[in-house]
Amino acid sequence: MLKRKIVAGSITSSIYAVVLGFIMAFDSGLSSLVVYLHTVTLLIPVGLLYSLPLILSYGVAASFVSEWAGGYIAKVTGQPKAELLVSGLLHMFFGVIFMWVSLGAACIFFAVDLILKSRKKHFTWGTVYRSFLLPTGIGLSFLIILWVVGGLA
Repeated sequence: MLKRKIVAGSITSSIYAVVLGFIMAFDSGLSSLVVYLHTVTLLIPVGLLYSLPLILSYGVAASFVSEWAGGYIAKVTGQPKAELLVSGLLHMFFGVIFMWVSLGAACIFFAVDLILKSRKKHFTWGTVYRSFLLPTGIGLSFLIILWVVGGLA
């Protein structure tokens, strides 16, 4: 389960940084499309720098607790669907702790983890290490774009 959670955290941080980059650039009231896209390109690697460590530490731990509590409640009540409900509610509760902006990350993490869990795939440490290529590749790609267009000069 730890390996699946780490892979889910890696995927979540990548999705979250891209989505947050587009939303935060939109909220800054930029005047032109070029300035907007330049701001998005700058915000995505910055978002990864902040979201990846937080999601891999706090998010994985919170998800462990949520899944364990959901499984326990489902076992005690005899209602298998209670696991999904309790786990989802706890993911949202743990997400709101870091203000509303992290609620999105918690919902994305929950969805990604459910998808990975439903595939019933056995994750190896090699898969975990390869999962870090996604946020690394996204971050480096946007930094290279900034470098090419002169945004880092």
